[in-house]
Amino acid sequence: MLNKNTRKEFSLTSKLVNSLIIQRINKYLSNHKDIQSYSLLKTKYGTFYGSNIDDHQAAIEVMSRIMNYNNQQTKRPLMSYTVAELISENMKITTGRLLWGEDVEYEIIALAILYLGFLESILKNDENFEKVIDILCDSAEFSMIFGERNFEREELINLPNFNSIVASAIVSVVYSNSILVSYLKCSYQNYFVINNNIECKDLKNLNKTLLKYFNLIIDYFLKEIKNNQSLGYIVRNKYENDINNYRDKLIDEEIISHGLVTSYKFEQYHALLDNALELIKQLVKVETQYVKKIVSISKEFNPDFALFNGTVDELLTFISDYIEIDEREIRKYFK
Repeated sequence: MLNKNTRKEFSLTSKLVNSLIIQRINKYLSNHKDIQSYSLLKTKYGTFYGSNIDDHQAAIEVMSRIMNYNNQQTKRPLMSYTVAELISENMKITTGRLLWGEDVEYEIIALAILYLGFLESILKNDENFEKVIDILCDSAEFSMIFGERNFEREELINLPNFNSIVASAIVSVVYSNSILVSYLKCSYQNYFVINNNIECKDLKNLNKTLLKYFNLIIDYFLKEIKNNQSLGYIVRNKYENDINNYRDKLIDEEIISHGLVTSYKFEQYHALLDNALELIKQLVKVETQYVKKIVSISKEFNPDFALFNGTVDELLTFISDYIEIDEREIRKYFK
């Protein structure tokens, strides 16, 4: 259950990263059953973190708080960078590996950050909302779903399968472009592991660090897909541009045919507008059926489609292993 006191930007993504850190420590302790968790806070001088003598009580308390972090209602960070360095040294791994994972994890973690960031942006309607929608609409299926709802945010987030719709759209956009796949993995590695800048050491403001990385990703994605005449782009244009063009044309024709150019009342105008829009919807319905057929054929003859579905499942399963939030709870949290 999410707590109101812990609400902040990128809180879900921060929770995921913290949970992954805890999981890495747990895995190490499981593989070294003779080691007590507090021993991970032993310094090279033989003392323990939080004490200048051979007293491990403070270390026990610190490790207990870390390992049970997700069960606590606290605004405190999981750990300081000093503690992270000490734990990783005793685990005989780099601090970067403890905090950000190893090579085989980079891609799925980056994809999860992207997904959770998209969810949060849409649900909160924040400053990144338009950028996020532009990226998601590169997916034909998402453009179709959103377009059918007149690009209304409320209608989108109220769909029962909203979370999986966003996940499918992200995977579709990323894995239909090899440049984006490569960038996703390399950007995560460069930003958090290789560069290891001062921001990545500021675990107190982990959410801000993750948000900055998220902004880098979406800005790059927008540049990459800007000139991409994808099916998603075509579908979105059908809804946005064709509807507006039909709307103006049909209204003019209706007005002229009824001789109401200057004499109809305000209420009559809106009734006329409703009729025109209803006709437009019928036209769009036919176009949508055509686009659906194209999407269906493209999936049928795409050899990577099975892999695509597997990636969506992998993404959602990966996140659910660390963040236990159902769809109703996540909506309630961001409203």
